Amino acid sequence: MRAATPEDLSALEALTADREGPDDAVDLRLAALSPGGFARIGVVEVDGEVAATATLLDEQVRVGSVTLPAGQIELVASAVQYEHRGYVRALTNWCHQRSAERGHIINVMIGIPNFYRQFGYHYSIPMHPWAESLGTPAGTSTLTARVATAADLPSLQKLQDQAQDTYDVAMPHQPECWQWLLDQPSSHQWLVEDGDTPVGLARIAAGNDWADVGELTATNAEATQALVSQAHALIAGDGPVRVNDRPHAPGLGPLLGEPERLDWYYVRVPDERALFHALAPELLNRLHTAGRHTGEVLLSFYRSHVRLTWNADTMSVSAGGPLQAPVSAGGSGIPLDALGTLVFGGGAEAVDARFPDGLLGRQAELMRVLFPPQRADLLTWYLPS
Repeated sequence: MRAATPEDLSALEALTADREGPDDAVDLRLAALSPGGFARIGVVEVDGEVAATATLLDEQVRVGSVTLPAGQIELVASAVQYEHRGYVRALTNWCHQRSAERGHIINVMIGIPNFYRQFGYHYSIPMHPWAESLGTPAGTSTLTARVATAADLPSLQKLQDQAQDTYDVAMPHQPECWQWLLDQPSSHQWLVEDGDTPVGLARIAAGNDWADVGELTATNAEATQALVSQAHALIAGDGPVRVNDRPHAPGLGPLLGEPERLDWYYVRVPDERALFHALAPELLNRLHTAGRHTGEVLLSFYRSHVRLTWNADTMSVSAGGPLQAPVSAGGSGIPLDALGTLVFGGGAEAVDARFPDGLLGRQAELMRVLFPPQRADLLTWYLPS
């Protein structure tokens, strides 16, 4: 097991094309040929042959006023003849080791159902639901959409940044990912302008008789209509147009049918103390806003625990070992599979409601101050589906 080299590129492309399709092979090439790209790609080599691969991406997840460096594993593939030998497990560990070396506080991912639970990932952040468009919007907008180019990149970033400012938790596209999105064949960025002013943006993937519309953002309902109309114009006949329903997009809800089943992002927290240390400024803001200028909270994950102590200026985080009866000790019990929900998802209320071993105890009111429900919006290289 090792990092990829330029000599591996053709084999990596062939493996990815065989297992994931030709578009993903193009994506792997884009990642590999970016600065430092081969160093982020892990490979398992068997008898001179590339048997499996996985890629670690650098991300940034904002939680309120704090930005957490994060890692995301993508482009995972194993040759059919080398499946079920533990190579993907080894590559996942390889990615996690490099994630720690790069200072990542958390890992996020879109992954196949259940599989990544064995590596410490838990379903923590609900995705925006998908829903089918009800048809080309009536009274279609006079605005039109066009495929964005590299010259539009500042406008694309600005539109998405403005959209994500309304969320408690947000993960934007990183600069290199923006370039990949402009270069990849599997989807395109469609931009709507009113005169010289950018007013709408969506990422559309389309086939002959289907289209998926993701990452839609707009400053007004007319721009939203233009983007949905563009998706319908890309396909033949009455094939389905599915739209990812971002709640902030003006006028989008009435254009869509019933939402599909809700899916979730995986979150992995490798070090609880490091997470809370990084979150301390945001947690301190929440406490001070609630008028709690000094105090202490005890969080037990049953096999380990942390204690947060704060005053008017600082918060300290101390870690300890097993604590099996947290409520009796004056604390709260948070199972590790609920930690992502506590911090990035539904907060203390959701932990209390969803997890039988999520026990808020006598700290319940304080826990709701520290960990309120979070509205989250994540932009990932691949559209969640």
